Amino acid sequence: MDSNQKIDVAVIGAGIAGLWACKKLRRAGFGVALIDKSRGLGGRMATRRAGKLQFDHGAQFFTASKPAFLGLVSELVTDDLCAKWFADRYVAIPRMSAIGRGLLDSEEGLYLNQQVRRIHREASGWFIEFEQSGHDIIGNGYITNIVIAVPAPQAIDIIGAEYSGFEKLKSVQYAPCWTLMLALEKPLQSDDVYMEFPDGHALRSISQNSNKPCRGEVAGLHTIVVHASQDWSIQNLEHDKETVQDALLSIVSDIFNFQTPPHYISAHRWRFAEVTQAAKVPFLWDSKIGLGACGDWCTGPRIELAFDSGNALANEIIADRL
Repeated sequence: MDSNQKIDVAVIGAGIAGLWACKKLRRAGFGVALIDKSRGLGGRMATRRAGKLQFDHGAQFFTASKPAFLGLVSELVTDDLCAKWFADRYVAIPRMSAIGRGLLDSEEGLYLNQQVRRIHREASGWFIEFEQSGHDIIGNGYITNIVIAVPAPQAIDIIGAEYSGFEKLKSVQYAPCWTLMLALEKPLQSDDVYMEFPDGHALRSISQNSNKPCRGEVAGLHTIVVHASQDWSIQNLEHDKETVQDALLSIVSDIFNFQTPPHYISAHRWRFAEVTQAAKVPFLWDSKIGLGACGDWCTGPRIELAFDSGNALANEIIADRL
């Protein structure tokens, strides 16, 4: 490698904060590499596929209240990548994960299925160390700036103790969430497409996934997504998937009196599902070494707030570096 392969910014994490920071920096003329440990984009705006079935098993919807995010949502609606579900709640179409591709200008510089272990700064620039041998990016070791847009505990591991100024990451707290995905012969006997449960209940919400725009039935089956409550998820955090599946199915069956077993069932554990204590800063940025961090952990657990954080850090880098 030589300095001609220099990367202006490497963004680690392709959730909404990282995706938008990448897009905005590229629009400003920066050369950006986007890296994520998953095989898809969007972070918790995720969709699980099982044959022809699909389940939005992460974030169920998003809202928009501020001009910047309202502007993006308006663009996504115009581009048929987003639609209202009910009330003021939007979903990406035809699946929640579609928003990731919608925000990506180009696949050039995109590195998926590459989990970052650590970063360290060398004389020529930043170097990214990957978990799996053989993984690398073009220009590694000649990276001018790094943006870390992953959950705070993962950001702490990546940054390590060598670089000061990121102590606020340690104040962030998360709650986990167990998710249950079901495919049923009949829709739930409820007029509500989205049901929330009171504090103290084992469940937090049930979404009739098939009722979202551009979803519908598949092979006569209705898809349902169940999110367990924070307390229940914490209590059952380390249980195996099969045990959790059976327990959550029993709870849902008792509510709706299922007459036949589901045609499909699967559970997914989100270890860092929701920020319960934020860092109370819009982003973190060390101009001297060119290292920043952003995400919903900065100000709160909403997709719009993750966008705000990525947007604010990108603006800071543009003002600082151009």
